[in-house]
Amino acid sequence: MSQVPQIGWFCSFVAATLAVSVMGQPPSPSNWFWETPPSWDGTPPQPEVPSYANGQLSPANYNKPNRIFICDDDWGKTCVAQCPDLCPKSCEMSCSYCETSCRCANYPGTSCGDPSFTGGDGVTFYFHGRKDQDFCIVSDADLHINAHFIGNHNPVNERTFTWIQSIGVSFGDHRLFVGARKAVEWDEEEDHIEITFDGEPINVGAA
Repeated sequence: MSQVPQIGWFCSFVAATLAVSVMGQPPSPSNWFWETPPSWDGTPPQPEVPSYANGQLSPANYNKPNRIFICDDDWGKTCVAQCPDLCPKSCEMSCSYCETSCRCANYPGTSCGDPSFTGGDGVTFYFHGRKDQDFCIVSDADLHINAHFIGNHNPVNERTFTWIQSIGVSFGDHRLFVGARKAVEWDEEEDHIEITFDGEPINVGAA
């Protein structure tokens, strides 16, 4: 008979503990359009979001610092996609296909972005350059590439924007030059690319 009060006290303690634990749970998310989730204690399960890239649902990890895009695809479905880890803040979003991709992954060559270069080891770094100056882009025992930069100054900004006007490639005993000809007025019918190999001009037909 003396065990009955103890059992009753134990049941009351368990019930009170469960009630406190239930009251302490964070509210379930009712809207997955958040770009930044509420700050919850612990790690709550993340909801599945309708990202239809390649016909597969893709969850968005809101705990990652990657940029998140929300738009409607060509079929009127709401699309949520997240930048890849390779470019968490500067990816391109295709609402038609409901997927993101790194900018430099869509373009060939080692020069891509504003401004960035990808080395032979796959590491991308940023370099602004300087107007009317030459810089080494690739240096190797059997290969050397220099780039000539041009620029245009905007009085509103403090710096001069730069572009690569030409590149010179040295390999073995050969020299290859590829550059853009200056033009006062742009003519679509004119070939503005100049190519020389070992000092001899190379004529390339229009594509």
